[in-house]
Amino acid sequence: MGLQQNDLAAALRITQSAYSRLESGDIVLSLTQLRIAAAVFQTPASAILDSADQYANFLQMQGVQITDEKKDNSAAVLIGLGLLAAVMALGASSQ
Repeated sequence: MGLQQNDLAAALRITQSAYSRLESGDIVLSLTQLRIAAAVFQTPASAILDSADQYANFLQMQGVQITDEKKDNSAAVLIGLGLLAAVMALGASSQ
């Protein structure tokens, strides 16, 4: 869709710096932000969540421990990157 970090950050009403922290897994996406991102990419929020679940399962099969606690954010970074890739792929396939 040709979007840059600034574009999505503006849609989510956050700074580019906050968006970068979101991508790196340092902060989490709110439900409202998920819905906004889904609208921007013209895909259901459920499709984004399904892709994130699939990617988390893939990572677990590769031996990456997925937890809800933020002790070591390496898994969160991988999930965040996977989620971003899924969102971008869904956006590209809807064009």
